[in-house]
Amino acid sequence: MATITNFAAWIDGIILETQEEADDLINSVRNVTTAGDFTTTKKKGMFFVTGPGVDTLPLASEKARSAFIAEVERIRTILPDDLEVGFQRNMGNPHA
Repeated sequence: MATITNFAAWIDGIILETQEEADDLINSVRNVTTAGDFTTTKKKGMFFVTGPGVDTLPLASEKARSAFIAEVERIRTILPDDLEVGFQRNMGNPHA
């Protein structure tokens, strides 16, 4: 299993595009579950986060997990919601 330890690089690799995707990631990490395209597991006190098309992100402690969630929440505030994404897509489609 390939891993990466840099939050920003991992997040860049998954390409969060909407608030809903960020919510799925936060939910997965916070609740150690699968949400949307993200899965978080826990083994021997470490958390392992997987997402679409990227290496596994290990989070070595509760402190690291909290810091990661805070970073995703920060990024979430600048992302459009799914309705905005759909609206923009339809506005650019001459057949919509």
